[in-house]
Amino acid sequence: AGPACNCRIEGSVVCGGHGTCDTAAGCACYQSSIFGWWRSSAEGLCNTCSTGYGPGCRCKDSSCSGHGTCTTEGCVCDDSKSAGHWQQIDNTCDTCKDGWYGKGCRCMSRDCDGHGVCEE
Repeated sequence: AGPACNCRIEGSVVCGGHGTCDTAAGCACYQSSIFGWWRSSAEGLCNTCSTGYGPGCRCKDSSCSGHGTCTTEGCVCDDSKSAGHWQQIDNTCDTCKDGWYGKGCRCMSRDCDGHGVCEE
């Protein structure tokens, strides 16, 4: 048990390594894009992803909004001509990178440099 016997410690790791100890309430699991979205397990450790989060508890869904790959470090967004040019914001890939436009983030300008409309 941890400080004031309200937090679980395994070895020297408090709250499963994914939270901090609140002496009154027990483990306060991390809820951030930096450390991940964790919740307490039945054992009282922050070792389970919050509902809807993928590997490493950093991606809001395992496909990163359908435009990337979820890793333990977070979303790695697609960045190619065929898959589009997406940027990662809050561990999702649902926004075009700067300078890219259209539903699939495949156009370099909104009006095709005055010669048409982006119709991807």
